[in-house]
Amino acid sequence: MNSTEQKILAAAGHLFFHFGFKKTSIDEIAVAAGVGKGTVYNYFANKDELFKKLILSTQEAVRDAVEKEIAHIDRADDRLLQRSLAEFTHFQGKARDAGTTLAMAEELCQTTRALEGAQDIHNKGFYDEMTLGIEQGIFKQFDAVSMANTFSTMVWQFSTRWMFMEEAEFKKEQMAVLTLMIDGIRA
Repeated sequence: MNSTEQKILAAAGHLFFHFGFKKTSIDEIAVAAGVGKGTVYNYFANKDELFKKLILSTQEAVRDAVEKEIAHIDRADDRLLQRSLAEFTHFQGKARDAGTTLAMAEELCQTTRALEGAQDIHNKGFYDEMTLGIEQGIFKQFDAVSMANTFSTMVWQFSTRWMFMEEAEFKKEQMAVLTLMIDGIRA
C-alpha cells in the first residue's frame, strides 16, 4: 500500500468514525486526505470498496497486534478471553478518539458485519482459540467454525453498549459476559 492510499484510508477512517458511513462522502474523504476526488477513484471504485479495504486492513492490523499480545499465553481459554478483551479495547479506543456517537457506532458495526470477508477475519482468531481449546481438552467437542461465529456475534451484540460505558463498569460487565460465554463451552 503506498502513501497516497494510506492517506485516503486514514482520512476515511477518521470521517467514518466521526460522521458515520452514510454521512461521509467521497468528496469529504478527498479533501481530508489532501487529494483530488479522481485520485480517490483511482484507488477505490466507490465508497463501499474504500470502506471494505479500510475495515479489512484495520482488522488484519488488530489481529496481528493481538497475536503479539497473547503469544505468551498457552491456555486456549485464557487466550480467548484476552483476545476478546484486546480486540474490543482497540476498537473502543479508535471510536472514542474520533468522537463516535452510539448511533454512528451501531451503523458502523452493522455496515462492517455486512461486508464479505470482514466476519471471516474477526472469526478466525476465535476459531483458532476454540480449536486449540478442543485439542487441549479445555473445551467440549463442537463445530469450531459455528461456535466462533456464534461467539463473535455475541461479542458484536454487546460492543456498542460497552463502547459508551465508563471504563471500570464496561470492563466488569465485559469480563462477566465473556467468562460466562467461555464457561459455557468448557469440557
